[in-house]
Amino acid sequence: MKPDHDHRSDTVSTELDRLRHDGETIGGRAMPDAPADPNDAAERWGGRIGRTLGWLAAAFLLYQLVMAYSS
Repeated sequence: MKPDHDHRSDTVSTELDRLRHDGETIGGRAMPDAPADPNDAAERWGGRIGRTLGWLAAAFLLYQLVMAYSS
């Protein structure tokens, strides 16, 4: 009995094409960009808080690195 590899290959390639198309439209580049309002206080404070937390996390990791390897 001979396996039907051609049919399986066609089905797999069709499914991969469908997933590639769906992936780009669900969460990828096809999503519209909402413009940020520069006068919105939540947008300004969110950016400030995010940057501050990022710098604090980087400083903490650098401190941990120095403390772990400076003997």
